[in-house]
This record gives sequence, C-alpha cells and structure tokens, in this order.
Amino acid sequence: MNTLFKNFKILTLTFLVILFNSCMGNRVEENALLDTMKFGKMNLAQKTEVLEKIIEGKIDPYKTENLKISLKLNGGHVSSKNLIFWDGKVLDANNGLVEIETNGRNVKREKLGLLYFGKGLHQFIKKEVLDSLVIGFRNPYEKIDTSLTKDERLLKVKNKLRGSGSIKNASISNKTVSIDYVNGYTEYKKLQPQSSVSEEELKSYWSGGDAILKTLIEASGRVLLELDFSDMVIIKLPFEGKVYQIKVSTKQLERYTNTSKDLLLKGWSEYFVDKYVYDKLEREKFFRKFGRII
Repeated sequence: MNTLFKNFKILTLTFLVILFNSCMGNRVEENALLDTMKFGKMNLAQKTEVLEKIIEGKIDPYKTENLKISLKLNGGHVSSKNLIFWDGKVLDANNGLVEIETNGRNVKREKLGLLYFGKGLHQFIKKEVLDSLVIGFRNPYEKIDTSLTKDERLLKVKNKLRGSGSIKNASISNKTVSIDYVNGYTEYKKLQPQSSVSEEELKSYWSGGDAILKTLIEASGRVLLELDFSDMVIIKLPFEGKVYQIKVSTKQLERYTNTSKDLLLKGWSEYFVDKYVYDKLEREKFFRKFGRII
C-alpha cells in the first residue's frame, strides 16, 4: 500500500512537472551548474546564480527545483488547483539562505526562510530563525587593533559615541570604563573653544528626541562590546541641574538581551541599536533597569 501511494505521488509530481513545463516552455540549460556540481562545492558567485535561477524558475533544472519547493510548501497535498507558489530573495548565498514569500489561490501570504543544501535538498525555517542565521553567519566583527594601548583603543571608541565632542573624560580603571560628559555650555566651550555651536543649539541637541537616553544606552553597549578589556561601564551626562547616569556590566548586558557578546557585535544594529536605542518602550525599560537620575 505504501509503495502504491509512493508511486502515485511520483506520478502526480511528474504530471505537475509536465504541466508546469508546458505552461512555462520546456527550456533546459545545458551543463547546468545544478547538474554538474554539488552546491556545497560552488563558490559564492555560482551559489548566487543557482539560487537566483531557482527563484526565477524559468528554465530546467532550476524550475523543477522551484516546483518541488512549491509542492513541499503545499504540505504534501498535491493539487494543481491549489498549488502554492513563492517569490524569494537571496539573503546569504554562501550558506544557502533565502527569504521566501508564499502566494497562490486561497493562500495567506507569509514570509519564511528556505535553507538550501543542494539539488532536491532544502528545509523551511521560520522567518525569525532565518534572520538569526543570517546574523550568526556574518564574519566576525572587526575589532579595534589590539596592538594599540588600552587608552588608544578607548579613544577610538569614544570618538564613535554620540555627542563625542561633549565628552570631557574617558578613562579605564580595574576593567571599568568611566565616561563623563560636560556639565553645561561653559565646560563645553572650554573643551571645544573652536566650536561654533551656540548655547541654545547645544541645549536643543540634548533636549530633543530623547537624545540623552539614546546616547547613554548606545554608548554603554558600544564600550562593552568593542573593548574586550572592560567588563563594566559608567557613563554620566549632566543636563539642566540633573545627572543622567547608566551603569552596566558585560554579563548584565548579555543576560538582559539574552544574546552573547559576539552575536551582539555581529548583529549590532538588529539586536541592540534598533531594539534598545530606537524603540521608545524598550529604551525606557533599559534605562529603568540600568540607569538613574541624580
């Protein structure tokens, strides 16, 4: 009975392939990469070509792969009437990662991931898993030259921070980095006598768009992630009679974000900046956890 059912599915698949070919035109690429080389042995350009041709699905053997993916999306219920088709884009050709969007009759459009291993070998994954894999497969974050002294490396990071021109002190002691911003316009002008920024402009910079919290949170993450010799950061930013302070350790950061330091570095924008700096609710929660106003 199982053999009979298997043969039936093969015959049905063959029929659908023939039907598909008749609709699309029976074009076959001679010496196609997909037929002559294993996907894992291909270089980046070859993998990209294969995946893009599968997505396009206009010429064999690639359109057959496209159809097989459509059939698997159909959940094994082979039906030419309700067959699910898909569009896609290559996110990471080297690791066979493709974002796909389903479409078809009576089908809810949704995005998910396709992990392509080779001819006839692929796996569907959730969109969130796909995004995590894309970040996880990135090259290691290019850290600051470790041949530099700690003070030199700290200076390079300091210059990347928001409002770096207003930082009057950046120091390291016992693996704790301390960063202090100027207290008012008078200190700012002593630090930056050549600056044309007016007192009103400086005040406007810090008072608008939740700039203080954005600065403190982004700076705390950058310092801890980019300076491997530090495991704690304390940042103070005085403004209009109050001192905004944030204090957080590497372990606390990893625990709070539920993400390792290495992965936070690879996914700096997605895992940290977009979530904890730019998202208002998450930004306020982060500051309530690690910040205070004195």
